[in-house]
Amino acid sequence: MPYRRSAALAAHTLLLAALAFARPAAAQRVAPPDTGAVSVTGVVYDSISARPLADAIVQFVARDSGRQVYTARTDSSGAYQLSGIRPGTYLAGFFHPAIDSLGIDAPMWAVQLSGDSTTHVNLATWAPVTLRGKLCHVTDPNDSTALVLGFVHDADTGAPLPNASVVVLWREIVIDANGLHQDRRQVPVKANESGWYAVCGIPTDAPVTARAELGARATGYIELSAPARGVLHQDFGIPSESAAVVVAADTALHDIEPTRRGTAQLTGIVRNPEGKPLNGAQVVLWGTTATANTNDDGRFALTNLPAGTQALEVRYVGFVPKRVTVDLSSGHTTSVVVVLDQRVTALQAVQVFGKRSARSRDLTGFAERMQRGFGHFITAADIEQRHPFELTDLLYTVPGVRVTPNGPFGHAIRMRGNCQPAVYVDHVPLPPELAGDLDSYVTVDNVVGIEVYNGESEIPMEFSSPPACGAIVIWTGMRPRTTSKRED
Repeated sequence: MPYRRSAALAAHTLLLAALAFARPAAAQRVAPPDTGAVSVTGVVYDSISARPLADAIVQFVARDSGRQVYTARTDSSGAYQLSGIRPGTYLAGFFHPAIDSLGIDAPMWAVQLSGDSTTHVNLATWAPVTLRGKLCHVTDPNDSTALVLGFVHDADTGAPLPNASVVVLWREIVIDANGLHQDRRQVPVKANESGWYAVCGIPTDAPVTARAELGARATGYIELSAPARGVLHQDFGIPSESAAVVVAADTALHDIEPTRRGTAQLTGIVRNPEGKPLNGAQVVLWGTTATANTNDDGRFALTNLPAGTQALEVRYVGFVPKRVTVDLSSGHTTSVVVVLDQRVTALQAVQVFGKRSARSRDLTGFAERMQRGFGHFITAADIEQRHPFELTDLLYTVPGVRVTPNGPFGHAIRMRGNCQPAVYVDHVPLPPELAGDLDSYVTVDNVVGIEVYNGESEIPMEFSSPPACGAIVIWTGMRPRTTSKRED
């Protein structure tokens, strides 16, 4: 991101701020003082990322004369040096794109320089706990929530978008008069005239999703992973009205549901933790029908994508699915490297013994229906082989079934013609609102078989009431066989 303040304006800003001195910085003299010139060395740190800041502009402005301004730029290690400074009291500060991107001013220090010596002064951004305390007024030491802040801008021009909304969503477990249940929390905040926003109180122990909106324009939903008691910087690029077009389903081409398209493109490579390319990884851009599989080199390409901040999901057998945030712009190609770094570890086989129950006897009907040749069947052996992370992972490759993120939570399941199928769990039909959130309702480790009927004519009699354009039948229960369980 380019500097929002020029070097010429930096001294002026520091001079104005000199009227209200900040806390003194610790200055360590390493040579006896006298009345000669002073040299200053130090390192500039980014406290949020815990790394030195390269290419930061450091300035020392004399308290009694704004004409005495000394400027230096940090090197690749964040170090700077100023020479020939007259003794006196100075206001020290620095400027860097990392600070501008947070939408806050860097701290400044009053520094007393005296004698012919070398003085060491380190400078740093606000510490996360300090920044969170200043913006969120957090006083409870046991409060582990995080602060999320950044800018909302036009995805193509970079212009700030005043009054845009950033909506953050998550689930909370609540115990009240109705017992133990989950509630969905939704916190919207407005960006200011410069497009800057800040959201306090973000949980760090539960999945959190967010998106930015301005009228009918919106980004995709992305996942936020904020550190406990910390700060997360997240900018949002909102597409223009012409950069993310909603296209109606084309039944002639068997498109499953309406989708957003544009002229952005995304290429990338998927690797394992050792850096080896992964062939056959599935890549999906949330909120669109854009999908691809990686080739022998681990590479993929997606075209006709909507501009803006979007979420890319990558799946590969044996690894936990990974979602990364990408920023797309119209007519441009963005590149990304995704490393799947969390393996799904298979434990040694465990022999399980148990009596046959009414639920397991229902699976005899499963086998009989599979023999008839209608529908698509996923057996217990198929499930073990695929090591699914969520239930909907098993439906991604079923012909005629489309699985897409359902807003910030769950996945929507559709069949040809944008049809929402009926869903049964152990012979019990699910209400539509639960059928749209199967991953939360059904734990994949408990599933022993799935039947998929794509079309009303395929649906067996016992699953045809109420009538539907398709059906998904899920069976759960104890597996009367040797199984391998995975460790998440």
